[in-house]
Amino acid sequence: MKMILSPAKNLRTFELPGAVTSLPVFEAKTAELADILKAMTEDDFKAAMQLSDQLAALNRDRFAAFRFDTDGTPALLAYDGQQYKALAAETFTPEDWQYANAHLRILDALYGVLKPLDSIYPYRLEMKNKILKEQSLYAFWGDLLYREITEEDDFPIVNLASGEYGKAVEKHLKSPDEMITCTFKVMKNGEPKTHSTQSKQARGLMAGWIIRNRAESAEALRDFDGDGYHLDEVLSSDSELVFVKDLPTQVIF
Repeated sequence: MKMILSPAKNLRTFELPGAVTSLPVFEAKTAELADILKAMTEDDFKAAMQLSDQLAALNRDRFAAFRFDTDGTPALLAYDGQQYKALAAETFTPEDWQYANAHLRILDALYGVLKPLDSIYPYRLEMKNKILKEQSLYAFWGDLLYREITEEDDFPIVNLASGEYGKAVEKHLKSPDEMITCTFKVMKNGEPKTHSTQSKQARGLMAGWIIRNRAESAEALRDFDGDGYHLDEVLSSDSELVFVKDLPTQVIF
């Protein structure tokens, strides 16, 4: 079983004492994109990524210094979005890290596929960004992400990624039963609704729950009960597990 997560826009540097980091698998493809990004001006960054002057300058400088080595931050600790805060990898035991590195993959516009202990540096690039003249980043990566994740026939793929990243793998599935998507909803006025922030947090919570509980099968996923979520059998199907919880009254959307 392999979990897939989306990256986050915000990144940080974080030291994990004793960690043995690795290099991302698609070094040549990533270097190709990095060279394109290094040649871009700040105005190019602003237009392609819809960034402020300050963020465009920051990311221009980041790519000017881009490099591959094992001195960066482990990928699972580098991302600083809602799902990664909920996952809380900084609390992992060595055994948790071992399981995570075997069973979790982060889909990424720049690196393609990252293992939790792959060494990375702060950057900014999303799948939807148009930095290539003749193709999208989805076309650039093609089926490489799917083939890397499924190289060991470690099915099912547990989709905990956003739609933007999940479709980079989903479109290449050989059959529907290769992937099971986990969806999270909150109750509002008696109806289950999708809430963006709650969903991001829940995807991180579930990834952490799978790792800490050493879940090994799709059937085991049905027992997830973090943060008040429970499986809704009626809304769920063979390809999608829908988890629902009551939303605290102070949360309004």
